[in-house]
Amino acid sequence: MNNTRWLFTFGGIIALVYGIGDLFFTEFFFSIYDSKTDATGMNLAHFLGMTNITLGLVIFALRDLTDRTTIRKVCAGAAVGLFMGIFVAVEA
Repeated sequence: MNNTRWLFTFGGIIALVYGIGDLFFTEFFFSIYDSKTDATGMNLAHFLGMTNITLGLVIFALRDLTDRTTIRKVCAGAAVGLFMGIFVAVEA
């Protein structure tokens, strides 16, 4: 298994685990984020869970890519998104 296949497989599985956790074990997973689980927090958790599930399925589906240009673009887009998320989390 090459490195990008392993990365996309592992990343997809991790995103799916967090997405399912946000949907079905909201209080536990939101305690990780140190967030409230009131009505707004529950809606946010479910939205975050579905976003993680969608991201996980897309990443997992892309694990068989062989075109290096496409792999670079997918990785660059994911990196930009992650750094923007880190920036927002630090600023909050």
